Amino acid sequence: MSMRIYTIVISFTIFLISCNIQKKQNDANRNSIHFKSNDMYLGAPDELLYFNGEYHLFYPCYKDSSNGKTSFWGHSKSTDLLHWENVAIIAKKENEVQSHSTKVVVDLNNTSGLGNENPPLLKATLNTFNNTNVNSLALAYSLDYGISWEYYPDKNILLNKTNSPLNDPKIFWHEESQRWILMAISGYEIHFYASDNLLSWDFISSYSDFSEKKGNWTNLEFLPINLENSNKKKWVLMFSSDANSPSNGTGVQYFIGDFDGNFFYTKHNKAKWLDNGGDFISGVGFTNFYEENEPTLFMGFLSNVEIKEDAKFSLYTLPRKLTIVTKYNDYYLKSKPLTNNILVNPTTSLTGKHEFSE
Repeated sequence: MSMRIYTIVISFTIFLISCNIQKKQNDANRNSIHFKSNDMYLGAPDELLYFNGEYHLFYPCYKDSSNGKTSFWGHSKSTDLLHWENVAIIAKKENEVQSHSTKVVVDLNNTSGLGNENPPLLKATLNTFNNTNVNSLALAYSLDYGISWEYYPDKNILLNKTNSPLNDPKIFWHEESQRWILMAISGYEIHFYASDNLLSWDFISSYSDFSEKKGNWTNLEFLPINLENSNKKKWVLMFSSDANSPSNGTGVQYFIGDFDGNFFYTKHNKAKWLDNGGDFISGVGFTNFYEENEPTLFMGFLSNVEIKEDAKFSLYTLPRKLTIVTKYNDYYLKSKPLTNNILVNPTTSLTGKHEFSE
């Protein structure tokens, strides 16, 4: 072998080793700053809340076993959305109703009457009877801030006015009308319900003025978000779709408008996409209603229908700050990482990792 060829081979070998080292470092960095499980697969996050000075994240997760998948429901808390501590991992019972999405709210004023000295947390699971158009809520409540749960005796709180099975509920307190609002996806419509106590619901409206109705819609989110450089807010309707995204896979589309407690209005019915990448779906957000000009916080699921399920993709996105900007006589969401100075090295771990126990 000539000296020249020998030098090329050595240089190429060094290059491959460097690439491999860099890849391992990138993977280590990626895993250390994203919320993940070391021994479970994560599903799309269910809810992000803030109470008692901490953020609380609720999410489905599962393990593979010789008998198939064992499903769990996880609850973790954090003060900064980067370092997480386990609160509870609850195994789902075999006869427990399976649902695509579960939502959690803090009933601060005890409107449900289920609280004691602590305001109750309520967990709502939307169920459809035997693929019919009969839909109901199954409620559970917690008096110890999400460590343990009890089912509300009436497991089938009926919802009316549905033309198809409902899925992916969203529940929130609407301050202006002083009542709870429940939303759910019904085909290519969004149905709205209202309640004074979280225990009985009345249909109030639906929204279906979408120009593009493609794919399967899931993971509904609805948040008031600040207009940048303004003291005004607009309501943003978001949901995931497995078709027509900029990456030709799964994505989160959004619509910006106004909500008066009964109806959602928007002047622009063409979908915009929150992320142009190929691995972002199913986000959950939090808006602080009591602080002016605070950005909305948002986390999503790093996954795509085109990606084969693998543990390394069982991650959540970095938390983002969402604001609304005006451009081209229209509104757009602006997204920034929660922090711009995340540094990761072998001695400094901003851990989004999470050790689970059954």
